[in-house]
Amino acid sequence: MNDSQNIKRLLLPLLKGIPFLAILLVVALFAAYRYAKIMVPKYQSITKIKLDHTDHGISSSNLYKDFDVFAHVNKVKAEEELLTSNVLIKKAIQALGSNIKVFRIGEFRKSELYDESPIIIQFDTCPVNFYNKEIYVEILDEEYFSISELKAKNGQRCQFGEEIFLSGAKLRIVLNRDLIDGRADFHLQDLYSFKIQNEMSQVADIKSRLDVQAVDKDVAVLRLVYEDEVPTRAAEFVNTLAEAYIKDYVEHRTESASITVDFIDSQLDAVKSKLRKSESRIESYRLDKNIINTRQETETDLRKISQLKIQLANLEMNQAALDSLVFYIQSEQVDFLNKAPNFEAFNDLLSTELVKQIKAARAEKREVLLKYTPGSDEVQLVEQKIQDLVNYLKESINNTRKNIRIKRKQIDNAIIASEKVFEGLPTKEKEMMIMERDFQLNQKVYNFLTEKRTEAAIVANANMAFHRIIEKAEIPKESVTIKSTFLMVLSGFLALVFGIAIIYLKEYVKGTVNSRDQIEQGSTVPVAGIIKKNGSDQEGHFIDLASSLYLKKKVNDSLKIALTSSISGEGKSYVTAHLGKAFAKLGYRTLLIDFNSYSPSLHRKFEVQNTIDLRLINEESVDKNELITNISEHLDLITNQGGQNINGGILHHKRFASNFEVIVQDYDIVIIDTPASALSPDAMALMQKADLSLYLFKAGYTRKQYLLNPDLIAEEYGINNMMTLLNGAHKAMNFNGNYTGSSYSYKLKNENLKGRISRYIRSYIKA
Repeated sequence: MNDSQNIKRLLLPLLKGIPFLAILLVVALFAAYRYAKIMVPKYQSITKIKLDHTDHGISSSNLYKDFDVFAHVNKVKAEEELLTSNVLIKKAIQALGSNIKVFRIGEFRKSELYDESPIIIQFDTCPVNFYNKEIYVEILDEEYFSISELKAKNGQRCQFGEEIFLSGAKLRIVLNRDLIDGRADFHLQDLYSFKIQNEMSQVADIKSRLDVQAVDKDVAVLRLVYEDEVPTRAAEFVNTLAEAYIKDYVEHRTESASITVDFIDSQLDAVKSKLRKSESRIESYRLDKNIINTRQETETDLRKISQLKIQLANLEMNQAALDSLVFYIQSEQVDFLNKAPNFEAFNDLLSTELVKQIKAARAEKREVLLKYTPGSDEVQLVEQKIQDLVNYLKESINNTRKNIRIKRKQIDNAIIASEKVFEGLPTKEKEMMIMERDFQLNQKVYNFLTEKRTEAAIVANANMAFHRIIEKAEIPKESVTIKSTFLMVLSGFLALVFGIAIIYLKEYVKGTVNSRDQIEQGSTVPVAGIIKKNGSDQEGHFIDLASSLYLKKKVNDSLKIALTSSISGEGKSYVTAHLGKAFAKLGYRTLLIDFNSYSPSLHRKFEVQNTIDLRLINEESVDKNELITNISEHLDLITNQGGQNINGGILHHKRFASNFEVIVQDYDIVIIDTPASALSPDAMALMQKADLSLYLFKAGYTRKQYLLNPDLIAEEYGINNMMTLLNGAHKAMNFNGNYTGSSYSYKLKNENLKGRISRYIRSYIKA
């Protein structure tokens, strides 16, 4: 079989199952339509929150960077968990208020009435077992209603506004006059229900509908998605949750800052006390040790000693100069004034003036000597003046030497006194440093705490949040549940897939013979041909079979054909009757014999009585006219009353062979209808007596496991004249067993496209 035949064979179950698929498709579409009508729609609202970042957010500016003393880089995952935590969800629930759900009970579904409930439920006490219990309320009129824990309409009759005690709960139900009076067409009389939810059940319900995710792992923006049956509540809750998150952030920061301020205040008191003690210790120590500024005083004393030592060195130099001058004066009584360098270190004003006067007197002496002789009175007077000045100078030098010695002694004493100040200085400095260190430490702690207290106080009083709601949820207009059109398309697609799967699964599980190639693959016995399913051209199919047998040299002057099958119901009697008609129409004298005593049915094909007892064949003098019933020209029939094991008693009688030959000797074709070969061995006995055995398989009925039976029978019973025949083949098959449909039919030669399509559908689908 070529590829096109394989494709047609594979598609044939699908084409035959089109009515089933159509019914399944209609049922699926109807079910999807009804489901879309009764399905409770869900609405989705979205809110976005931008988280602040301490590195590049608003709080990173110099103005706000110290507002949050606990600022850190936000972890988006941590914020996601916070938004889905019980703490924030409970705050959002408390902000929304009501924990009562009211429903209208319809024929197919119940709808929640969020802000359109005609009744208002009030309760004073509610036991634990009453929470989450559905209570039914049927409004009878504007004054009365009935209430019960069951849906039945025989509840407790109550009046609006009166107290009701139900299962330990104290309730009061009043009408929502604002809603009822505002809508003239409001239908009040109906069945309602309500449910009082506890906090934990509300949180669990909300968590199942809430989804919080970051827009991107590198973007600090959170996306809050909430689904609800009520569009208004879907938007209100997600907005309330976002606001509760911002408010909680501010409250948490403010509370933390306030706690920090209180803590810092307590620490400041302790540090102040320590600071005062440090100050007192330093003050007392300074007073005791007469310390103003140790370092400054040390530097001053060192500078003073240095200056004293410089003065001492100057005095020593002056004294050395004077000692040298005295030496010269004593050794050179006359010309000591010529030792001018000796007077450079001696700069006493009086001595300097005396030297000047001596030099002036000597100059005067030289002038007088120009006029007078050395022994003259004028010269002697000047000489006496010079001598007086020299004596006076010597006395001055001696006095100066005494003064220098006194000053040296005083300076030495001053240096010794100044150096005594440095005795015990390291110990003082050490103790002073320890006290100053304690003081500085307390001072730094005090300054730090004061600064942080200022910052924390700013945060505690600055009620502002750096997180922002950048997109608020709006009341959704369309539901996010599956649209009815999409649901119907999906249902139709699934119905087709499921139906196709059922068709092919049924075909696989059934495992029956359907085509000629399956017979040829499962059996070595040649195929005589195929018989199509009942149709308008059924007679032509059998004439084709009779012609085929003639062409295959199976038809002789006298031909006995035995028809059998593996099991009953494969159409042996049907094929026997129509094949006999075909041979008769071709001019052959044909005799049909019903040897299926277990289930004789050949007589019904010709609408005659089965009054013949086949055991008459074995009578000593058989009268074939008593056995044979004429059906039409060239066609006769021998019926069979039937009976268990009648065949066995007939076939093995010693006169059966001779009498049988007498009966059939005047006929060209004898066709014998036999029992099923898998049920009775009589079929094999008749096949041995026949010239041609046709083993019948029925398409869509005979299981493939029986395909090997003809080979087994032929081998075991030595039957070599056997051929197989496919009965009930699909109308789209030709005589050779190929699927042709209407493509090569002569009837389509002159038909238009519409006619060809119609015939094609009839051939493949309606068969």
